[in-house]
Parts: sequence; structure tokens; C-alpha cells
Amino acid sequence: MNVLEVDLHKLTVSDPFLGQYQQLVRDVVIPYQWDALNDRIPEAEPSHAIENFRIAAGQQTGNFYGMVFQDSDVAKWLESGCLVTVPEARSSA
Repeated sequence: MNVLEVDLHKLTVSDPFLGQYQQLVRDVVIPYQWDALNDRIPEAEPSHAIENFRIAAGQQTGNFYGMVFQDSDVAKWLESGCLVTVPEARSSA
């Protein structure tokens, strides 16, 4: 069996089936996650993820609330937003 090595940084997906999911993530999932991180989803328990950053930056007063890993949730949201907005950023991600 022949196996070819593929540089994943140069790989693009142009399949219509997968493309619809890429579009869904870009247009629906990432904006929804932003609302969730900002506690704007009425039926969801507030995470205080962005609020914690505002408190840490001195833009808001209060105490840290939530799970210790919430900062990485915000970081992953930021990374995903960058990757769908600036596809060439994938080469350095």
C-alpha cells in the first residue's frame, strides 16, 4: 500500500457536503458561542467567561465566577473566529 504524506497546513476542503458544515460553523455556531460566552442565551446558565476577562482587565468590578478552564473556552472561540475569517491564518495556527 502506498501512503502519501499530506501537509495539513496546505489542505483545503472544497467538497459541497463538508462546505455546508463549514458555512454553518461560520454563520451560526461561532456567533452563537459568542452570545453564550457573553451570557446572552436566556435558557443557558451564565458562564461569566467574558465578564471574568473584563474584571481581570479592570473594566468591570466583581469576583471571578465559573470554571477555571473558561479562559481556554474564550481562547478557542477566538482561534475559531480567526480561522474562518482569515483562512490563510491556518498556516500559523
